[in-house]
Amino acid sequence: VSPEAAHPTSHTLSTRVPAWEPAAWERLVALYGPLVHRWLSTARLQTSDLADVCQEVFRAVAANIRSFRRDRPEDRFRSWLKTIALNKLRDHYRIQARNVSVVGNNAQHLLEQAEAVTLPDDEEGEVASEIYLRAVSLIQTEFAPNTWQAFWKTVVEDRETADVARELGMSPAAVLMAKSRVRRRLRNEFDVLLG
Repeated sequence: VSPEAAHPTSHTLSTRVPAWEPAAWERLVALYGPLVHRWLSTARLQTSDLADVCQEVFRAVAANIRSFRRDRPEDRFRSWLKTIALNKLRDHYRIQARNVSVVGNNAQHLLEQAEAVTLPDDEEGEVASEIYLRAVSLIQTEFAPNTWQAFWKTVVEDRETADVARELGMSPAAVLMAKSRVRRRLRNEFDVLLG
């Protein structure tokens, strides 16, 4: 059985995640975990607090994933996720303020920090490329090496089809078909989550 035939594409990640499929959750965290971690790292949390808040973000995603909708072109999973991350970061500061044993400036400072906290604005194209490349790496093993190389060289390296065909010993049509096959798999797997 070829790698391409071993993975059915009938369900997208966005339909498998709400169905609580463990493999889908692993993929979602692999895809977006580094981005959430980077966002939250800007708050200069202690390492253990950073891990806890990241976990709370994905807990909230799990609890609310069915409510994510992409009704308009500007509705993006990444924006929805960032809102959750910001809310969980604010919750963290509020909880810290409640747990301060001496009420006073320290607790007030934490409450003010909770209200003032923001997450950095990301360079849209850079983040989209980063997520796309992570998504691509998650499906690489599903394809034969030539199929994968044809896709990688034409899409990621932005090389000419004819040059890639010569290099890989494939016809230009086979290179285009391989490129299309990988792109279709990306759309089928990650659909709205790459938006």
